[in-house]
Amino acid sequence: MKLASIITAFVFAALNGTAQKYVPSTTTLNNKVMFGYQGWHATPNDGSGNNVWRHYFGGKPDAINADFDVWPDMREYPAEVLEATNMHYPDGSPAKLYSAYKYGAVDLHFKWMMEHELDGVFEQRFISDIRSRGGRRHFNQVVRNVKQASEKYKRVYCIMYDISGAGPNWKKDLIADWKFLVDSLGVTKGKSYLHHNGKPLLSIWGLGFDHTVPFAPVAQADSILDWFHHNAPKKYQATIMGGINDTWLTHTDEWKAVYNKMDIISPWAVGRFGDEKGADKFRDRTVIPDKAYCDAHKIAYLPVIFPGFSWYNLRHGKSPFNQIPRRAGAFYWHQSYNVINAGVNMIYIAMFDEIDEGTAMYKAAPTAAERPANEKFLSLDQDGSLIPSDWYLQLAQATGNVLRGKAKNEQEVPRPKDFLFNYYLYAEGLNYKRPESFIGSDSIDHSNYTPHNGYGAQMSSPSYQFTSKDKHVIISAVFFNTDTSKIKFIGRWIYNEDNHQRIVNGMVDSTNSRTRIYGKEFGILDSNKVTLFKGEELKKYNADDAGIADIPVIRPYKNIYHKMKLFFMYKKGKGEVYLTYYYNDDISIERYLAETKYMLTFKD
Repeated sequence: MKLASIITAFVFAALNGTAQKYVPSTTTLNNKVMFGYQGWHATPNDGSGNNVWRHYFGGKPDAINADFDVWPDMREYPAEVLEATNMHYPDGSPAKLYSAYKYGAVDLHFKWMMEHELDGVFEQRFISDIRSRGGRRHFNQVVRNVKQASEKYKRVYCIMYDISGAGPNWKKDLIADWKFLVDSLGVTKGKSYLHHNGKPLLSIWGLGFDHTVPFAPVAQADSILDWFHHNAPKKYQATIMGGINDTWLTHTDEWKAVYNKMDIISPWAVGRFGDEKGADKFRDRTVIPDKAYCDAHKIAYLPVIFPGFSWYNLRHGKSPFNQIPRRAGAFYWHQSYNVINAGVNMIYIAMFDEIDEGTAMYKAAPTAAERPANEKFLSLDQDGSLIPSDWYLQLAQATGNVLRGKAKNEQEVPRPKDFLFNYYLYAEGLNYKRPESFIGSDSIDHSNYTPHNGYGAQMSSPSYQFTSKDKHVIISAVFFNTDTSKIKFIGRWIYNEDNHQRIVNGMVDSTNSRTRIYGKEFGILDSNKVTLFKGEELKKYNADDAGIADIPVIRPYKNIYHKMKLFFMYKKGKGEVYLTYYYNDDISIERYLAETKYMLTFKD
């Protein structure tokens, strides 16, 4: 183990506390950033009985038959929601995908939303899909999953009907399905269903588009708005959001009369432009005049923004791969900046899980190593930038912070808050799982370190910290790169508390020689002074070395934490991970160790 690494792990400050997580109100769409949520992905053996790779493959589960472009980051999904494809990752392991029919997948999605302080979703419900018995079975279960997960994680959701391809019976089918959702699934009575203007919020997407007008003419569109607003029994009445074409202001006066009856207007934007200059033109041509019209007619205005676009596989190579590049979030953020600068107070992000058209905002494969080998799928490094898998969730969170007045609206793309930590996790093959009973995480620093006179060390050390919900324990997690050529960041910490240095130095077995390589100092922990894990337990976590050491602290940390415990793991050629515990004298540390001992582990 590196002596310098051990010492450096002790000097990082712990969090002073953790802010309360944001919980969105269920009474209004104002000041909310909402995702579209397709929830349509299914696997043959997910329990639905449908035996399909829904919205994944048009045949066998291989790249030739793929209907989607963005490969999700699959590393956090529970095993029971996954099914293996015929493809493999670069390391030879089978490439698996999830089914939204399984609750565990939807639970994970809403957990991510909670962790990133995001509001919730418009749960998509295609009329054409729910007509078939199998489609209805799948999407009814997805609604149940969304209802349960949104209540668990205190997010919001509402139903969004898409009438694309619905045909002449669309109105009858939509009303019948809404009655089913209200009466049988109890959606509007749930604790997480989103309301606006005193009624449940319901979206109808597709009115007035060229492809829907033949079967959904203006008279039918007008009548269904009247039904939801006035004619329906009270328990079915709703506030209506209309998903309409971006050209709606050029439509006939008859259609404008329908649009004027909508409570919220949301013109579609996906694919209408492909770069920042195009986004500026769209802002001037559409966003600003649309909002002005809505303001004048007392209609709420919900603009749509999106991260990029690609449907190469869905169109079987007839469209360009990576058609609208994401540019590491620059394309998305420019739109976010534009619409907020235009004065909007609500935003629709397309989409959360739309991998078919490449607009997915949820965790995606960060690098080629996390997608099938030698196949044509998008990972987040496609445009040459190494970014965390949750980068677009971070950007959505930043949009929400600006919209709610917690941050300034600036043109510069925010820096990934987890960039340093995630960079090393991905580069070094580390698995990470934050324990449920801990809250908060912040990037603290990265540094070179001079441990004491006569010994130099060059360490790059991203540090993250977590606080137990009862505030009794603070953990500082530090990762050190062991390969000099991969050190990317420069900084310096100098820690000169001699007593502390002697305590730490005393753990190093002085009988073993030390070698200075490129300014680094290597040492071996003395097993007589440190509890080391050995045998099967160590092999289980695939570490070359691991242990726990009690560190007496001469000077109380911030006059609060009086003891310190270090848990460390080491993998040759992979880096070092340390978890440093600060805790109060009057509590037992054992349960926290049990929860967090292996929160950072190594891949094979």
